[in-house]
Amino acid sequence: MTGPGPRSGRARSLLAALTSLALVLTGALFSTAPASAVSGSDFNPGFIISDAVFYDSGAMSTSQIQSFIETKGARCTPAAGNTCLKSYRESTNTIPGDSYCAAYQGAPSETAAQIIAKVSVACKINPQVLLVTLQKEQGLVTSTAGKPAATFRRALGYGCPDNAGGWCDPSYSGFFIQMQRAARQFQLYKARPTSYSYVAGRTNTILYHPNTACGTTQVHIQNQATAALYNYTPYVPNAAALAAGYGTGNSCSSYGNRNFFLYFGDWFGSSGFVISPYIWNWYQVASNRAAAGDPTTAASVVAGGVRQGFQGGSVYMSGLFGVQMVPAGLLDLYYNTLGGPAGVLGFPTGSHSGPAGGLSQPFQNGTMFISGATGFTFVSGWMLDVYTSNGGPAGALGFPTTPGSVVAGGLTQSFQGGTVWISGSAGVHTLPPAVQTAYVAAGGPAGPLGFPTGRTTSDGVEVHLFQHGAIYGYGGGYHPVSGWMYDLYRANGGTKNPLGLPVGGQRVEAGGIVQTFERGTVYIAGSTGIQTVPTAIQTVYASTKGPAGPLGFPTGPATTANPVTYQPFQSGVLYTDGRSSGYVARGMMADVYASRGGYKGSLGLPTSNTSFVGGGIVQAFTSATVYVSGSGGIQSNPTGGLAEMYFRSLGGPTGTLGWPAGPERGVAGGIVQPYTKGTMYISGSTGFNYSSGWMGDVYRDRGGPAGTLGFPTSSPRVEAGAIVQSFQTGTIYIAGTTGIQTVPTVVQAAFVANGGPAGRLGFPVAAAVVSASGTSQRFQNGTITVSSAGAVTVTPG
Repeated sequence: MTGPGPRSGRARSLLAALTSLALVLTGALFSTAPASAVSGSDFNPGFIISDAVFYDSGAMSTSQIQSFIETKGARCTPAAGNTCLKSYRESTNTIPGDSYCAAYQGAPSETAAQIIAKVSVACKINPQVLLVTLQKEQGLVTSTAGKPAATFRRALGYGCPDNAGGWCDPSYSGFFIQMQRAARQFQLYKARPTSYSYVAGRTNTILYHPNTACGTTQVHIQNQATAALYNYTPYVPNAAALAAGYGTGNSCSSYGNRNFFLYFGDWFGSSGFVISPYIWNWYQVASNRAAAGDPTTAASVVAGGVRQGFQGGSVYMSGLFGVQMVPAGLLDLYYNTLGGPAGVLGFPTGSHSGPAGGLSQPFQNGTMFISGATGFTFVSGWMLDVYTSNGGPAGALGFPTTPGSVVAGGLTQSFQGGTVWISGSAGVHTLPPAVQTAYVAAGGPAGPLGFPTGRTTSDGVEVHLFQHGAIYGYGGGYHPVSGWMYDLYRANGGTKNPLGLPVGGQRVEAGGIVQTFERGTVYIAGSTGIQTVPTAIQTVYASTKGPAGPLGFPTGPATTANPVTYQPFQSGVLYTDGRSSGYVARGMMADVYASRGGYKGSLGLPTSNTSFVGGGIVQAFTSATVYVSGSGGIQSNPTGGLAEMYFRSLGGPTGTLGWPAGPERGVAGGIVQPYTKGTMYISGSTGFNYSSGWMGDVYRDRGGPAGTLGFPTSSPRVEAGAIVQSFQTGTIYIAGTTGIQTVPTVVQAAFVANGGPAGRLGFPVAAAVVSASGTSQRFQNGTITVSSAGAVTVTPG
């Protein structure tokens, strides 16, 4: 055990599994970011070093050990009679193997590094443990003046009891034998864990100092490697020793295990994880060590390289790109999400940076970018070349907003400032975000436009050119025109076209191509060719579902004869004057309309579309509604007339009266109109009524409104199984048992008061008899007499 020495940082351990990998990756770069220095306050007396680290014999190769000794002893110039560790040589003898160490093959003039490496492999002890023990026992590693031969002979203090006054057992004298016996002893402690003073998994009483008066403390030793250190150097540092760092504590301070902990941490990082030999040299660079901090995971082999986690991030080594660190946080998180080195990006190829307020780091297959506004993504290949040439995040494109993708044989990726498209046939072009939205809505490169080819301006309108069309931008909107429609539009002057600018995207309707412009809509169909529907007609046409509706496609140009505009379609002609509009279907209605002078004739403009109802045809015009049916012929009711209003209230052609069968006419101061199922009667005093069927025939035979009954005051109804209808001067009853009888109004009131045909009197059986004294009428079960003075007498029988 030696006294105080230089300061140190936390210890680290290498993966034993990387021993075989060393043969494959020889010559790769080794580096790691610095760990923060450990202090005495970090010392855990129950866990000084992990078992995985302590027994990791593959932590360093011979050349790495030699390099380490030369680095630490770079300032060593031997004083007279001394030797520096970096120059030390010794001929070794062969030691057969036993239960604790494999055989050691002796050789002449071996270096200290060779002896340490061979012993560590034979006895399966981490060479870093042996190097640190050399330092804490004799200061051999960092000595600037070298050490005399006697010091090398007791290099590890093996067989040199603390209470022997500096005496060492001569049986174990010599650098090589000290190495081999000390390493073997560590394995012996492991093989016989309960045979020595300090046992792992128990609470042990440990002295502070060889002077027992300094006292003891209770330490729960957590693992075998820590127990081995206490069995080799049986003292625990007191508070004064730990507070002094590498300095001197007080008279009860011991330093062996304190110095082991501090040297190991300073030289090799955390004593819990070994730094991979492929990262080691990188880790020795001060700036790298500061950035990485302590390792947090063991090294592992990934995608043909090495990965190890550190406080500051993940460090990767690959044969092609050396050692690089992906810093902890967003970059490391996204990189792992993408699969790390085995994922799409491969290994990191350079350090991270913070362009334009974001984060960036280059990788084997692309560069990762992160910003608060756009989140995580990466750019790769040709797209990365284009992006870089345009200034990257600090350029006009800003940060990427989506991953790159292959579309229709080309490449695309969106950025804050626009979307880049790359294709072999069209080159590289960038679309502003609003144009990109319109482009994607039109199908992108797989749609009718193809890939973008350029950009121009015409009369203040943005024109974004594509392989098969263009997108026109004005007034905050962007509208694509493509294919035949684009050829037609461009041939007619483009933005100077009489139709004006596009106001919507191209669409397919009923198998035709359709696009709306400022002053009309163009329809292209195989059966009707190219036709333009002006806006005035288009509004009405669209309300009928356009070419998918009853009219089909336009067949000719529109004609305007102020204020009327009309246009022919496959199944009719559409008319409008801005107030009234509708279409007249080809066929009988069109013939009727034409025979009456069309829109200049008696009917005026259509105010509805031709409709087919109940086997007939109906259409409303400005002046009348025309009805065409097989049963009623061609009839028209004046628009707004009383007959038309009442007819509509009864359900029109499919309602009570059926189809009109003649024109309305004036009769007896009222209006009468025949229908296929009855006759309508209208008068100022009786309102709207109709008569139909048998009742209608009887009423008509009795002279209708001009006869004795006058106008009906009700429509036909059924009472007690008979047909009944009231008129101005009487009520007709038609019953199977009593025939047709009329009850005059003067008698009807008394008849109703006695229950009508369902009452005690039954149906009338004879006509009323009128005399000077009054009116009398016989019923099935009695007689009603009404005197001229108005007295009512009911006589049963």
